[in-house]
Formats: sequence, structure tokens, C-alpha cells
Amino acid sequence: MTKKHRVVQVGCGGRSNDHIRGRLANAGRFEIVALCDLDQEKMKETARARSIAPALYTDADRMLAETKPDLFCFSTHPDVRLAMVELAAKHKVKALAFEKPMARSLEEARQVTEICRLVASTIARAFSSWKDSARCGPRRRAGSTDRIGRPLGG
Repeated sequence: MTKKHRVVQVGCGGRSNDHIRGRLANAGRFEIVALCDLDQEKMKETARARSIAPALYTDADRMLAETKPDLFCFSTHPDVRLAMVELAAKHKVKALAFEKPMARSLEEARQVTEICRLVASTIARAFSSWKDSARCGPRRRAGSTDRIGRPLGG
């Protein structure tokens, strides 16, 4: 039997819905154990709309400490992503999924990458929605060469 991965989600805004929908579509592999957002009403509505009953938090650090997830998904503004990665490292979360851009600068992206390397975390890349697939194709092809830099993972 395949292990069911424990998932936590920070951010309950528009983009989080795609992440949550994806996890629910693969319910045999993922269990959403907690949601976290500063807006408690939005968080409650997200859970209600998806017919799920995860633990609800307004503090990501506390959520990670109490739930010990396998996958930490966050749909946040870029200015807090490094802090989320640092929290993931603190709590030894093995897999992260978050939106692009991964950082506000190349230096910050290097920090994110190094933190994940040190704690053996895997970063799942998040692309634009399927509506942007025509624009992503050329980037994917460019990404498979050295034209835009060396990919760090597959």
C-alpha cells in the first residue's frame, strides 16, 4: 500500500485552491492535515468549500511543529517564501511545493536552494496554470539546455 503523505497548506487565497484541488484529486496519496492563514474566515471557507476538516492555524511555525507534515505547500507572496523555507528546514519537512517566483532575487533563490540541500528537502516547481502552457513550452525547452542556467532538479 502506498504511503499517504501528510500535507499542510499556508495561504488560502486564489492560488491555494489549485494546490488543494490537486491534493484532493490524489486523495489516495495525500491527506491535507492542516491549513494556515492569517484570515481565519477565508481559511474556514476554504475548508468548507472543499468539504475537508483539517486543523486550522494562524501560525505556520506552530502548525509545522504540531502536525509534522511530509509536504509543506505554501501559496504566499514572494516576500515571505524564504521565511517559509527556513521554517520547513527548522521542522525538517522533506518536500516543499510553492508558487513561482521562488524568490525575489537570484541571491535569495540560492539561499532557498542551499537550505533545501542542507536538510535534504525536495522543491516542487509550480508552473503557471494550464492556460499558460503555450507560453511555458518554450521555457521548458530552454530550461532543458544551459541557455537559462543549470536546472537543479528534474
